[in-house]
Amino acid sequence: MTRSARPTPPPVVEGSPAILDLLTFNPEDGRIWLNDKRMMLFDVSAFQALRTLIVDTLGRPAARRHFARIGFASGKRDAEIVRAQWPADQHVALGPHFHSVAGVVQSVLVNTRRNPAGKFEEGEWVWHHSVEADADINAYGLGTHAACWMQTGYATGFVSTLIGVPTIFREFACRAMGGTCCRVVARDAARWDDPEEFDYLDLDRGASSRPPRRDGGVLHVAVETAARKEACEPLIIGSSPALRSALAQTRAVAVTRASVLVTGESGVGKELFARSIHDLSDRSDRPFVAVNCAAIPEGLVEADLFGVEKGAFTGAVASREGRFERADGGTLFLDEIGTLSLVAQAKLLRAIQEGEVERVGGVRSRRVDIRLIAATNSDLRAEVSAGRFREDLYFRLNVFPINLPPLRERREDISPLVFHFIAEFNAAYGKRISRLSAAAMRLLLNYRFPGNVRECRNLVERAVIMAEGEEIDVAHLFSEGAPVHSPLFSVNGEGRLAARNPAGSPDVGPERVAEALLADAWGERGLSLDDLEAALRERAVREAMERSGRNVAEAARLLGIRRHRLEYLLKRA
Repeated sequence: MTRSARPTPPPVVEGSPAILDLLTFNPEDGRIWLNDKRMMLFDVSAFQALRTLIVDTLGRPAARRHFARIGFASGKRDAEIVRAQWPADQHVALGPHFHSVAGVVQSVLVNTRRNPAGKFEEGEWVWHHSVEADADINAYGLGTHAACWMQTGYATGFVSTLIGVPTIFREFACRAMGGTCCRVVARDAARWDDPEEFDYLDLDRGASSRPPRRDGGVLHVAVETAARKEACEPLIIGSSPALRSALAQTRAVAVTRASVLVTGESGVGKELFARSIHDLSDRSDRPFVAVNCAAIPEGLVEADLFGVEKGAFTGAVASREGRFERADGGTLFLDEIGTLSLVAQAKLLRAIQEGEVERVGGVRSRRVDIRLIAATNSDLRAEVSAGRFREDLYFRLNVFPINLPPLRERREDISPLVFHFIAEFNAAYGKRISRLSAAAMRLLLNYRFPGNVRECRNLVERAVIMAEGEEIDVAHLFSEGAPVHSPLFSVNGEGRLAARNPAGSPDVGPERVAEALLADAWGERGLSLDDLEAALRERAVREAMERSGRNVAEAARLLGIRRHRLEYLLKRA
Protein backbone atom coordinates (compact mmCIF):
# COMPACT_ATOMS: atom_id res chain seq x y z
CA MET A 1 0.00 0.00 0.00
CA THR A 2 1.25 3.50 -0.77
CA ARG A 3 0.20 6.38 1.48
CA SER A 4 0.06 10.12 1.07
CA ALA A 5 -0.68 12.60 3.85
CA ARG A 6 -1.80 15.38 1.57
CA PRO A 7 -2.66 15.89 -2.11
CA THR A 8 0.39 16.15 -4.29
CA PRO A 9 0.45 17.04 -7.97
CA PRO A 10 1.35 14.33 -10.46
CA PRO A 11 4.99 14.15 -11.55
CA VAL A 12 5.80 16.71 -14.21
CA VAL A 13 6.94 15.17 -17.47
CA GLU A 14 8.67 17.40 -19.99
CA GLY A 15 6.14 18.59 -22.55
CA SER A 16 3.06 17.71 -20.49
CA PRO A 17 0.81 20.65 -19.51
CA ALA A 18 -0.42 21.67 -16.10
CA ILE A 19 -4.18 21.47 -15.70
CA LEU A 20 -4.46 25.22 -15.19
CA ASP A 21 -2.68 25.72 -18.53
CA LEU A 22 -5.68 24.08 -20.20
CA LEU A 23 -8.17 26.49 -18.61
CA THR A 24 -8.87 29.68 -20.56
CA PHE A 25 -11.40 32.48 -20.30
CA ASN A 26 -12.53 34.61 -23.23
CA PRO A 27 -14.73 37.45 -21.91
CA GLU A 28 -15.52 38.77 -25.40
CA ASP A 29 -16.60 35.36 -26.64
CA GLY A 30 -18.58 34.50 -23.50
CA ARG A 31 -17.00 31.06 -23.18
CA ILE A 32 -14.68 29.25 -20.78
CA TRP A 33 -12.67 26.27 -21.98
CA LEU A 34 -10.91 23.38 -20.24
CA ASN A 35 -8.84 22.19 -23.17
CA ASP A 36 -11.63 21.52 -25.74
CA LYS A 37 -14.38 21.15 -23.13
CA ARG A 38 -16.65 24.15 -22.65
CA MET A 39 -17.14 25.10 -18.99
CA MET A 40 -19.27 27.58 -17.06
CA LEU A 41 -19.19 29.28 -13.68
CA PHE A 42 -22.26 28.21 -11.72
CA ASP A 43 -23.38 29.77 -8.44
CA VAL A 44 -23.30 27.15 -5.67
CA SER A 45 -26.56 28.48 -4.26
CA ALA A 46 -28.18 27.96 -7.67
CA PHE A 47 -26.79 24.42 -7.77
CA GLN A 48 -28.23 23.81 -4.30
CA ALA A 49 -31.65 25.08 -5.40
CA LEU A 50 -31.60 22.85 -8.50
CA ARG A 51 -30.45 19.82 -6.52
CA THR A 52 -33.14 20.35 -3.86
CA LEU A 53 -35.83 20.70 -6.53
CA ILE A 54 -34.80 17.42 -8.18
CA VAL A 55 -34.57 15.55 -4.87
CA ASP A 56 -37.98 16.82 -3.72
CA THR A 57 -39.58 16.05 -7.09
CA LEU A 58 -38.08 12.63 -7.83
CA GLY A 59 -37.06 11.37 -4.40
CA ARG A 60 -33.52 10.63 -3.23
CA PRO A 61 -32.97 7.28 -5.04
CA ALA A 62 -33.96 8.63 -8.45
CA ALA A 63 -32.13 11.92 -7.88
CA ARG A 64 -29.01 9.99 -6.92
CA ARG A 65 -29.14 8.04 -10.17
CA HIS A 66 -29.51 11.17 -12.29
CA PHE A 67 -26.71 13.10 -10.57
CA ALA A 68 -24.42 10.07 -10.73
CA ARG A 69 -25.04 9.88 -14.49
CA ILE A 70 -24.14 13.57 -14.86
CA GLY A 71 -20.92 13.03 -12.92
CA PHE A 72 -20.11 9.88 -14.89
CA ALA A 73 -20.39 11.73 -18.22
CA SER A 74 -18.19 14.56 -16.95
CA GLY A 75 -15.57 12.13 -15.60
CA LYS A 76 -15.51 10.23 -18.87
CA ARG A 77 -14.97 13.44 -20.85
CA ASP A 78 -12.13 14.59 -18.57
CA ALA A 79 -10.52 11.17 -18.92
CA GLU A 80 -10.45 11.67 -22.69
CA ILE A 81 -8.70 15.03 -22.20
CA VAL A 82 -6.15 13.42 -19.88
CA ARG A 83 -5.53 10.58 -22.32
CA ALA A 84 -4.75 13.05 -25.10
CA GLN A 85 -2.48 15.35 -23.05
CA TRP A 86 -0.60 13.32 -20.41
CA PRO A 87 1.57 10.18 -20.27
CA ALA A 88 -0.20 7.01 -19.13
CA ASP A 89 1.61 6.81 -15.78
CA GLN A 90 -0.05 10.08 -14.69
CA HIS A 91 -3.60 9.29 -15.79
CA VAL A 92 -5.40 8.03 -12.68
CA ALA A 93 -3.71 10.59 -10.41
CA LEU A 94 -5.04 13.51 -12.46
CA GLY A 95 -8.75 12.92 -11.78
CA PRO A 96 -8.70 14.52 -8.30
CA HIS A 97 -6.85 17.54 -9.66
CA PHE A 98 -9.47 18.11 -12.37
CA HIS A 99 -12.18 18.02 -9.69
CA SER A 100 -10.25 20.47 -7.53
CA VAL A 101 -9.77 22.91 -10.43
CA ALA A 102 -13.53 22.78 -11.04
CA GLY A 103 -14.14 23.80 -7.40
CA VAL A 104 -16.11 20.64 -6.62
CA VAL A 105 -14.02 18.97 -3.92
CA GLN A 106 -10.49 18.61 -2.55
CA SER A 107 -9.40 15.00 -2.91
CA VAL A 108 -6.66 13.46 -0.72
CA LEU A 109 -5.25 10.04 -1.56
CA VAL A 110 -5.11 7.70 1.45
CA ASN A 111 -3.84 4.54 -0.20
CA THR A 112 -3.87 2.52 -3.38
CA ARG A 113 -3.23 -1.11 -4.21
CA ARG A 114 -2.07 -2.52 -7.52
CA ASN A 115 -1.89 -6.09 -8.74
CA PRO A 116 1.42 -7.78 -9.58
CA ALA A 117 1.12 -6.48 -13.15
CA GLY A 118 0.99 -2.90 -11.84
CA LYS A 119 -2.69 -2.37 -12.69
CA PHE A 120 -4.90 -0.35 -10.35
CA GLU A 121 -6.98 -2.64 -8.14
CA GLU A 122 -8.25 -0.66 -5.16
CA GLY A 123 -7.93 2.83 -3.70
CA GLU A 124 -9.18 5.03 -0.89
CA TRP A 125 -9.59 8.80 -0.88
CA VAL A 126 -10.74 11.44 1.58
CA TRP A 127 -12.80 14.34 0.21
CA HIS A 128 -12.84 17.78 1.81
CA HIS A 129 -15.10 20.78 1.08
CA SER A 130 -17.60 18.78 -0.98
CA VAL A 131 -20.09 21.04 -2.77
CA GLU A 132 -22.71 18.28 -2.79
CA ALA A 133 -22.38 17.59 0.92
CA ASP A 134 -22.71 21.31 1.66
CA ALA A 135 -25.83 21.54 -0.53
CA ASP A 136 -27.43 18.53 1.17
CA ILE A 137 -26.68 19.81 4.69
CA ASN A 138 -27.99 23.29 3.88
CA ALA A 139 -31.23 21.86 2.45
CA TYR A 140 -31.95 18.95 4.79
CA GLY A 141 -29.53 19.08 7.72
CA LEU A 142 -27.59 15.99 8.81
CA GLY A 143 -28.98 12.66 7.66
CA THR A 144 -28.16 8.97 7.42
CA HIS A 145 -27.22 8.72 3.72
CA ALA A 146 -24.17 9.77 1.71
CA ALA A 147 -24.80 12.77 -0.52
CA CYS A 148 -21.85 13.00 -2.96
CA TRP A 149 -23.63 11.33 -5.87
CA MET A 150 -22.26 13.37 -8.74
CA GLN A 151 -18.71 13.15 -7.38
CA THR A 152 -18.74 9.36 -7.07
CA GLY A 153 -20.22 9.13 -10.57
CA TYR A 154 -17.43 11.40 -11.84
CA ALA A 155 -14.69 9.29 -10.25
CA THR A 156 -16.29 6.10 -11.58
CA GLY A 157 -16.49 7.46 -15.12
CA PHE A 158 -12.97 8.92 -15.02
CA VAL A 159 -11.13 5.84 -13.77
CA SER A 160 -13.24 3.31 -15.68
CA THR A 161 -12.61 5.13 -18.94
CA LEU A 162 -8.87 5.46 -18.40
CA ILE A 163 -7.97 1.96 -17.26
CA GLY A 164 -10.47 0.12 -19.46
CA VAL A 165 -11.98 -1.80 -16.53
CA PRO A 166 -15.33 -0.92 -14.86
CA THR A 167 -14.25 0.58 -11.52
CA ILE A 168 -16.88 1.63 -8.99
CA PHE A 169 -16.43 4.34 -6.34
CA ARG A 170 -18.58 4.12 -3.19
CA GLU A 171 -18.91 6.62 -0.38
CA PHE A 172 -18.67 5.08 3.10
CA ALA A 173 -18.60 8.29 5.14
CA CYS A 174 -19.99 11.71 4.32
CA ARG A 175 -20.15 15.11 5.97
CA ALA A 176 -23.87 15.04 5.24
CA MET A 177 -23.98 12.13 7.72
CA GLY A 178 -22.14 14.10 10.41
CA GLY A 179 -18.57 13.15 9.54
CA THR A 180 -15.67 15.58 9.42
CA CYS A 181 -14.98 14.62 5.81
CA CYS A 182 -16.17 12.27 3.08
CA ARG A 183 -14.42 8.94 2.50
CA VAL A 184 -14.64 6.88 -0.69
CA VAL A 185 -13.28 3.50 -1.81
CA ALA A 186 -12.74 2.41 -5.41
CA ARG A 187 -12.61 -1.19 -6.59
CA ASP A 188 -12.89 -3.19 -9.75
CA ALA A 189 -16.66 -3.71 -10.24
CA ALA A 190 -16.16 -7.49 -10.08
CA ARG A 191 -14.80 -7.15 -6.53
CA TRP A 192 -17.98 -5.55 -5.15
CA ASP A 193 -20.69 -7.81 -3.75
CA ASP A 194 -23.51 -5.88 -5.44
CA PRO A 195 -22.17 -4.17 -8.59
CA GLU A 196 -25.63 -4.41 -10.16
CA GLU A 197 -26.61 -1.49 -7.93
CA PHE A 198 -24.59 0.69 -10.30
CA ASP A 199 -26.09 -0.55 -13.56
CA TYR A 200 -27.56 2.90 -14.20
CA LEU A 201 -24.03 4.25 -14.77
CA ASP A 202 -23.72 2.29 -18.04
CA LEU A 203 -20.26 1.08 -17.12
CA ASP A 204 -19.83 -0.89 -20.30
CA ARG A 205 -19.97 2.36 -22.23
CA GLY A 206 -17.59 4.09 -19.86
CA ALA A 207 -14.92 1.43 -20.05
CA SER A 208 -13.78 -0.89 -22.75
CA SER A 209 -11.51 -3.85 -22.98
CA ARG A 210 -10.09 -2.36 -26.15
CA PRO A 211 -6.85 -0.33 -25.96
CA PRO A 212 -7.52 3.34 -25.17
CA ARG A 213 -7.78 5.65 -28.16
CA ARG A 214 -5.25 8.45 -28.60
CA ASP A 215 -7.62 10.76 -30.46
CA GLY A 216 -8.35 13.33 -27.77
CA GLY A 217 -11.89 12.11 -27.28
CA VAL A 218 -13.11 12.64 -30.81
CA LEU A 219 -16.87 12.56 -30.98
CA HIS A 220 -18.04 11.42 -34.42
CA VAL A 221 -21.54 12.44 -35.40
CA ALA A 222 -22.18 10.05 -38.26
CA VAL A 223 -24.54 10.72 -41.12
CA GLU A 224 -25.21 7.22 -42.44
CA THR A 225 -26.36 6.39 -45.91
CA ALA A 226 -29.02 3.80 -46.53
CA ALA A 227 -26.45 1.72 -48.38
CA ARG A 228 -23.78 2.14 -45.65
CA LYS A 229 -25.72 1.69 -42.44
CA GLU A 230 -23.68 -1.41 -41.62
CA ALA A 231 -20.37 0.39 -42.12
CA CYS A 232 -21.57 3.55 -40.28
CA GLU A 233 -19.06 5.65 -42.20
CA PRO A 234 -18.70 9.03 -40.45
CA LEU A 235 -19.13 11.81 -42.98
CA ILE A 236 -19.71 14.83 -40.75
CA ILE A 237 -17.61 15.37 -37.63
CA GLY A 238 -18.70 17.40 -34.61
CA SER A 239 -21.08 17.72 -31.70
CA SER A 240 -22.04 21.40 -31.43
CA PRO A 241 -25.71 22.38 -31.15
CA ALA A 242 -25.44 24.30 -34.44
CA LEU A 243 -24.14 21.24 -36.25
CA ARG A 244 -26.71 18.95 -34.66
CA SER A 245 -29.46 21.33 -35.79
CA ALA A 246 -28.17 21.29 -39.37
CA LEU A 247 -27.93 17.49 -39.26
CA ALA A 248 -31.52 17.24 -38.01
CA GLN A 249 -32.67 19.40 -40.93
CA THR A 250 -30.64 17.25 -43.30
CA ARG A 251 -32.29 14.05 -42.12
CA ALA A 252 -35.74 15.61 -42.24
CA VAL A 253 -35.52 16.84 -45.84
CA ALA A 254 -33.53 13.90 -47.20
CA VAL A 255 -36.57 11.61 -47.38
CA THR A 256 -38.53 14.14 -49.46
CA ARG A 257 -38.16 15.39 -53.04
CA ALA A 258 -37.95 19.07 -52.02
CA SER A 259 -35.28 21.36 -53.45
CA VAL A 260 -32.70 22.43 -50.89
CA LEU A 261 -30.65 25.63 -50.64
CA VAL A 262 -27.53 25.23 -48.49
CA THR A 263 -25.99 28.52 -47.38
CA GLY A 264 -22.81 29.32 -45.50
CA GLU A 265 -19.34 30.76 -45.83
CA SER A 266 -16.75 29.19 -48.09
CA GLY A 267 -15.20 26.10 -46.56
CA VAL A 268 -17.99 25.13 -44.14
CA GLY A 269 -18.77 21.87 -45.95
CA LYS A 270 -21.80 22.64 -48.10
CA GLU A 271 -21.05 19.88 -50.60
CA LEU A 272 -20.62 17.39 -47.76
CA PHE A 273 -24.13 18.18 -46.51
CA ALA A 274 -25.52 17.97 -50.04
CA ARG A 275 -23.97 14.55 -50.46
CA SER A 276 -25.41 13.49 -47.10
CA ILE A 277 -28.90 14.50 -48.22
CA HIS A 278 -28.44 12.39 -51.35
CA ASP A 279 -27.06 9.41 -49.42
CA LEU A 280 -29.96 9.46 -46.96
CA SER A 281 -32.58 9.69 -49.72
CA ASP A 282 -34.20 6.96 -51.80
CA ARG A 283 -31.90 8.09 -54.63
CA SER A 284 -28.73 6.98 -52.84
CA ASP A 285 -28.05 4.24 -55.42
CA ARG A 286 -28.30 6.76 -58.28
CA PRO A 287 -25.75 9.40 -59.42
CA PHE A 288 -24.72 12.40 -57.34
CA VAL A 289 -23.41 15.05 -59.75
CA ALA A 290 -21.69 18.15 -58.33
CA VAL A 291 -21.15 21.31 -60.37
CA ASN A 292 -19.10 24.33 -59.34
CA CYS A 293 -20.93 27.07 -61.21
CA ALA A 294 -18.16 29.59 -60.56
CA ALA A 295 -15.68 27.40 -62.46
CA ILE A 296 -17.72 27.23 -65.69
CA PRO A 297 -16.82 29.88 -68.32
CA GLU A 298 -19.83 32.03 -69.18
CA GLY A 299 -19.99 30.82 -72.77
CA LEU A 300 -20.01 27.14 -71.77
CA VAL A 301 -22.64 27.13 -69.02
CA GLU A 302 -25.45 25.90 -71.27
CA ALA A 303 -23.29 23.20 -72.86
CA ASP A 304 -21.98 22.01 -69.50
CA LEU A 305 -25.41 21.80 -67.86
CA PHE A 306 -27.58 20.63 -70.77
CA GLY A 307 -25.17 18.86 -73.13
CA VAL A 308 -24.05 19.31 -76.75
CA GLU A 309 -25.01 17.67 -80.05
CA LYS A 310 -22.30 16.78 -82.54
CA GLY A 311 -21.54 19.68 -84.87
CA ALA A 312 -23.33 22.25 -82.74
CA PHE A 313 -20.23 24.46 -82.88
CA THR A 314 -16.62 24.27 -83.92
CA GLY A 315 -14.91 21.59 -81.88
CA ALA A 316 -18.10 19.68 -81.06
CA VAL A 317 -16.90 16.50 -82.76
CA ALA A 318 -19.20 14.23 -80.75
CA SER A 319 -22.47 14.45 -78.88
CA ARG A 320 -22.08 14.86 -75.13
CA GLU A 321 -24.63 14.67 -72.34
CA GLY A 322 -24.78 17.49 -69.82
CA ARG A 323 -24.84 17.45 -66.02
CA PHE A 324 -28.65 17.26 -65.91
CA GLU A 325 -28.67 14.07 -67.97
CA ARG A 326 -25.83 12.54 -65.96
CA ALA A 327 -27.78 13.17 -62.76
CA ASP A 328 -30.99 11.65 -64.14
CA GLY A 329 -32.67 9.64 -61.38
CA GLY A 330 -30.27 11.04 -58.80
CA THR A 331 -29.20 14.39 -57.34
CA LEU A 332 -27.74 17.47 -59.04
CA PHE A 333 -25.73 19.75 -56.75
CA LEU A 334 -25.13 23.29 -58.03
CA ASP A 335 -22.48 24.97 -55.89
CA GLU A 336 -21.89 28.75 -55.93
CA ILE A 337 -25.12 29.20 -57.86
CA GLY A 338 -25.06 32.94 -57.21
CA THR A 339 -22.25 33.35 -59.77
CA LEU A 340 -24.46 32.39 -62.76
CA SER A 341 -25.41 35.17 -65.17
CA LEU A 342 -29.03 36.24 -65.55
CA VAL A 343 -29.15 34.51 -68.97
CA ALA A 344 -27.90 31.24 -67.48
CA GLN A 345 -30.35 31.64 -64.59
CA ALA A 346 -33.27 31.91 -67.00
CA LYS A 347 -32.29 28.70 -68.82
CA LEU A 348 -31.73 26.90 -65.53
CA LEU A 349 -35.15 27.96 -64.26
CA ARG A 350 -36.86 26.60 -67.37
CA ALA A 351 -35.07 23.25 -67.07
CA ILE A 352 -36.11 22.94 -63.42
CA GLN A 353 -39.73 23.92 -64.06
CA GLU A 354 -40.22 21.75 -67.14
CA GLY A 355 -38.17 18.78 -65.98
CA GLU A 356 -36.55 18.55 -69.39
CA VAL A 357 -33.44 19.81 -71.15
CA GLU A 358 -32.41 20.46 -74.73
CA ARG A 359 -28.81 19.99 -75.77
CA VAL A 360 -26.98 22.83 -77.52
CA GLY A 361 -27.54 22.30 -81.25
CA GLY A 362 -30.28 19.77 -80.52
CA VAL A 363 -33.83 19.68 -81.84
CA ARG A 364 -35.58 17.59 -79.19
CA SER A 365 -36.10 17.79 -75.45
CA ARG A 366 -35.05 15.06 -73.03
CA ARG A 367 -36.95 14.33 -69.83
CA VAL A 368 -34.83 14.28 -66.67
CA ASP A 369 -35.75 13.33 -63.12
CA ILE A 370 -33.40 15.08 -60.70
CA ARG A 371 -33.34 16.16 -57.05
CA LEU A 372 -31.86 19.67 -57.02
CA ILE A 373 -29.63 20.97 -54.23
CA ALA A 374 -28.04 24.39 -54.61
CA ALA A 375 -25.46 26.14 -52.45
CA THR A 376 -24.09 29.64 -52.10
CA ASN A 377 -21.85 31.69 -49.85
CA SER A 378 -23.60 34.93 -50.81
CA ASP A 379 -26.88 36.45 -49.64
CA LEU A 380 -29.21 35.56 -52.51
CA ARG A 381 -32.02 37.67 -51.10
CA ALA A 382 -29.73 40.71 -51.26
CA GLU A 383 -28.69 39.67 -54.78
CA VAL A 384 -32.38 39.59 -55.78
CA SER A 385 -32.87 43.08 -54.38
CA ALA A 386 -29.81 44.27 -56.32
CA GLY A 387 -31.21 42.78 -59.54
CA ARG A 388 -28.36 40.28 -59.93
CA PHE A 389 -30.40 37.14 -59.21
CA ARG A 390 -33.82 36.19 -60.52
CA GLU A 391 -36.50 36.25 -57.85
CA ASP A 392 -38.48 33.40 -59.42
CA LEU A 393 -35.37 31.17 -59.46
CA TYR A 394 -34.60 32.11 -55.84
CA PHE A 395 -38.01 30.94 -54.66
CA ARG A 396 -37.76 27.80 -56.78
CA LEU A 397 -34.45 26.90 -55.06
CA ASN A 398 -35.24 28.09 -51.53
CA VAL A 399 -37.92 25.50 -50.72
CA PHE A 400 -35.95 24.12 -47.79
CA PRO A 401 -33.03 26.31 -46.64
CA ILE A 402 -30.21 24.90 -44.47
CA ASN A 403 -27.71 27.39 -43.08
CA LEU A 404 -24.30 26.09 -42.00
CA PRO A 405 -22.69 28.35 -39.38
CA PRO A 406 -18.96 29.11 -39.65
CA LEU A 407 -16.51 27.12 -37.58
CA ARG A 408 -15.82 30.07 -35.27
CA GLU A 409 -19.48 29.87 -34.13
CA ARG A 410 -19.32 26.14 -33.34
CA ARG A 411 -16.00 25.83 -31.56
CA GLU A 412 -17.03 22.60 -29.86
CA ASP A 413 -16.40 21.00 -33.26
CA ILE A 414 -12.80 22.23 -33.59
CA SER A 415 -11.16 19.54 -31.47
CA PRO A 416 -13.05 16.61 -33.06
CA LEU A 417 -12.18 17.94 -36.51
CA VAL A 418 -8.52 18.46 -35.61
CA PHE A 419 -8.07 14.92 -34.30
CA HIS A 420 -10.00 13.49 -37.24
CA PHE A 421 -7.63 15.25 -39.64
CA ILE A 422 -4.60 14.19 -37.58
CA ALA A 423 -5.67 10.55 -37.97
CA GLU A 424 -6.19 11.09 -41.70
CA PHE A 425 -2.76 12.64 -42.28
CA ASN A 426 -0.98 10.26 -39.91
CA ALA A 427 -2.09 7.50 -42.25
CA ALA A 428 -1.19 9.50 -45.36
CA TYR A 429 2.31 10.51 -44.22
CA GLY A 430 3.26 7.65 -41.94
CA LYS A 431 3.31 9.85 -38.81
CA ARG A 432 2.33 9.05 -35.21
CA ILE A 433 1.00 12.38 -33.95
CA SER A 434 -1.17 11.79 -30.89
CA ARG A 435 -1.68 15.15 -29.18
CA LEU A 436 -1.45 18.94 -29.30
CA SER A 437 0.34 21.14 -26.81
CA ALA A 438 -1.85 23.15 -24.47
CA ALA A 439 -0.84 26.36 -26.28
CA ALA A 440 -1.67 24.89 -29.69
CA MET A 441 -5.08 23.67 -28.55
CA ARG A 442 -5.86 27.01 -26.91
CA LEU A 443 -4.84 28.83 -30.08
CA LEU A 444 -7.06 26.68 -32.29
CA LEU A 445 -10.06 26.98 -29.96
CA ASN A 446 -9.81 30.78 -30.12
CA TYR A 447 -8.76 31.18 -33.76
CA ARG A 448 -11.44 32.64 -36.03
CA PHE A 449 -10.83 30.27 -38.96
CA PRO A 450 -11.72 32.58 -41.87
CA GLY A 451 -11.38 29.56 -44.16
CA ASN A 452 -13.54 27.38 -41.90
CA VAL A 453 -13.23 23.57 -42.03
CA ARG A 454 -11.16 23.70 -45.20
CA GLU A 455 -8.60 25.94 -43.50
CA CYS A 456 -8.63 23.73 -40.40
CA ARG A 457 -7.80 20.72 -42.56
CA ASN A 458 -4.96 22.58 -44.28
CA LEU A 459 -3.50 23.76 -40.96
CA VAL A 460 -3.53 20.24 -39.55
CA GLU A 461 -1.95 18.80 -42.69
CA ARG A 462 0.89 21.31 -42.45
CA ALA A 463 1.31 20.62 -38.74
CA VAL A 464 1.48 16.84 -39.23
CA ILE A 465 4.12 17.31 -41.93
CA MET A 466 6.16 19.70 -39.76
CA ALA A 467 5.95 17.88 -36.42
CA GLU A 468 8.79 15.45 -35.75
CA GLY A 469 7.59 13.80 -32.53
CA GLU A 470 4.13 12.90 -31.28
CA GLU A 471 2.97 16.44 -30.44
CA ILE A 472 1.83 19.40 -32.51
CA ASP A 473 2.86 22.83 -31.20
CA VAL A 474 2.02 26.38 -32.27
CA ALA A 475 5.01 26.69 -34.59
CA HIS A 476 3.82 23.66 -36.57
CA LEU A 477 0.41 25.23 -37.23
CA PHE A 478 1.35 28.76 -38.32
CA SER A 479 4.49 29.47 -40.29
CA GLU A 480 4.33 33.24 -39.73
CA GLY A 481 3.59 33.28 -36.02
CA ALA A 482 0.35 32.96 -34.11
CA PRO A 483 -2.55 35.13 -35.30
CA VAL A 484 -3.96 37.88 -33.14
CA HIS A 485 -7.10 37.16 -31.11
CA SER A 486 -9.33 38.89 -28.67
CA PRO A 487 -7.76 38.89 -25.17
CA LEU A 488 -7.57 35.51 -23.43
CA PHE A 489 -7.13 34.87 -19.73
CA SER A 490 -6.11 31.87 -17.68
CA VAL A 491 -5.51 31.16 -14.01
CA ASN A 492 -1.98 31.72 -12.72
CA GLY A 493 -0.30 29.97 -9.82
CA GLU A 494 -1.80 32.46 -7.38
CA GLY A 495 -5.36 31.70 -8.45
CA ARG A 496 -5.81 34.97 -10.36
CA LEU A 497 -6.77 35.55 -13.98
CA ALA A 498 -3.72 36.41 -16.06
CA ALA A 499 -3.70 37.67 -19.63
CA ARG A 500 -2.25 35.37 -22.27
CA ASN A 501 -0.71 36.17 -25.58
CA PRO A 502 -2.05 34.61 -28.82
CA ALA A 503 0.29 31.62 -28.57
CA GLY A 504 -1.20 30.79 -25.20
CA SER A 505 1.74 31.48 -22.89
CA PRO A 506 1.40 34.13 -20.15
CA ASP A 507 1.73 37.63 -21.56
CA VAL A 508 4.82 38.89 -19.74
CA GLY A 509 5.36 42.05 -21.74
CA PRO A 510 6.78 44.89 -19.59
CA GLU A 511 3.65 47.03 -19.82
CA ARG A 512 1.34 44.17 -18.83
CA VAL A 513 3.58 43.16 -15.92
CA ALA A 514 3.86 46.74 -14.71
CA GLU A 515 0.08 47.19 -14.81
CA ALA A 516 -0.48 44.01 -12.81
CA LEU A 517 2.17 44.83 -10.20
CA LEU A 518 0.97 48.39 -9.69
CA ALA A 519 -2.66 47.27 -9.41
CA ASP A 520 -1.72 44.78 -6.68
CA ALA A 521 0.88 46.82 -4.80
CA TRP A 522 -0.40 50.38 -4.78
CA GLY A 523 -2.07 51.31 -1.52
CA GLU A 524 -3.24 54.44 0.23
CA ARG A 525 0.33 55.32 1.21
CA GLY A 526 1.80 54.59 -2.20
CA LEU A 527 4.61 52.09 -2.56
CA SER A 528 8.37 51.86 -2.28
CA LEU A 529 10.07 51.81 -5.67
CA ASP A 530 13.02 49.86 -4.21
CA ASP A 531 10.71 47.22 -2.74
CA LEU A 532 8.85 46.95 -6.03
CA GLU A 533 12.07 46.44 -7.98
CA ALA A 534 13.29 43.81 -5.51
CA ALA A 535 9.98 41.95 -5.60
CA LEU A 536 9.91 42.01 -9.40
CA ARG A 537 13.50 40.76 -9.62
CA GLU A 538 12.83 37.92 -7.17
CA ARG A 539 9.63 36.89 -8.93
CA ALA A 540 11.28 36.96 -12.37
CA VAL A 541 14.19 34.79 -11.19
CA ARG A 542 11.84 32.27 -9.58
CA GLU A 543 9.65 32.12 -12.70
CA ALA A 544 12.65 31.65 -15.01
CA MET A 545 14.02 28.84 -12.87
CA GLU A 546 10.65 27.07 -12.90
CA ARG A 547 10.25 27.46 -16.65
CA SER A 548 13.78 26.16 -17.30
CA GLY A 549 13.43 23.12 -15.06
CA ARG A 550 16.06 24.55 -12.66
CA ASN A 551 18.57 24.86 -15.51
CA VAL A 552 20.59 27.95 -14.58
CA ALA A 553 21.99 28.54 -18.06
CA GLU A 554 18.53 28.32 -19.68
CA ALA A 555 17.02 30.54 -16.98
CA ALA A 556 19.70 33.15 -17.58
CA ARG A 557 18.87 33.09 -21.29
CA LEU A 558 15.17 33.62 -20.54
CA LEU A 559 16.05 36.62 -18.37
CA GLY A 560 18.52 38.05 -20.88
CA ILE A 561 21.40 38.14 -18.38
CA ARG A 562 24.72 36.32 -17.99
CA ARG A 563 24.88 33.09 -16.00
CA HIS A 564 27.17 34.47 -13.30
CA ARG A 565 24.74 37.35 -12.76
CA LEU A 566 21.87 34.89 -12.21
CA GLU A 567 24.01 32.77 -9.86
CA TYR A 568 24.69 35.90 -7.81
CA LEU A 569 20.96 36.70 -7.63
CA LEU A 570 20.18 33.13 -6.57
CA LYS A 571 22.69 33.31 -3.72
CA ARG A 572 21.09 36.53 -2.48
CA ALA A 573 17.57 35.09 -2.61
